[in-house]
Amino acid sequence: MIKGGTGGANTNLTGLRFEKDTDLADALISLGYLVEADEVRGDAGLFCLLMRKRSLYRFLKRKGVDYLDYMSNMMEPDECAYFPDSNHFLIVEKKWQETSGSVDEKLAACDFKLRRYQRLFASIGAGVTMVYLLNDYFKQDRYRDVISYMKESGCQVYFEELPHDILIECSTPSSRT
Repeated sequence: MIKGGTGGANTNLTGLRFEKDTDLADALISLGYLVEADEVRGDAGLFCLLMRKRSLYRFLKRKGVDYLDYMSNMMEPDECAYFPDSNHFLIVEKKWQETSGSVDEKLAACDFKLRRYQRLFASIGAGVTMVYLLNDYFKQDRYRDVISYMKESGCQVYFEELPHDILIECSTPSSRT
């Protein structure tokens, strides 16, 4: 979105810039992990697999899961990490905004998405943590209710960057229920 603009094609350009600036692979590299293709390795070996959009469904297909058995259409996460040691997924939805618009309503759909992912991942006995990564625009008081609702629905909300702790939490088998 162009600053002071009204949306349209440029919204995708600035949103994509935000997605690139908050890239999970880059963050993991800065923490000392080795990222090769979709595999992330640490001192103890494979830490997680990274996926975006439809690659999640290719991964599930290799596990024998047809998403259509669990949901009527694909939800394409901005980023997804699968932690094999804990059999847990981290879904990261990124929302960037500079003026009010359709994303305002998309945030309130967080519980729907979380429940669909829970149902899908239960098919392989996996858990899920759903995180929304928002830019600072959403710190405005007008988003207080929707952010409160998102948290009450079981989604986590962060601004501008994910804390390292969320990765450790998702990767630790003993912390998963």
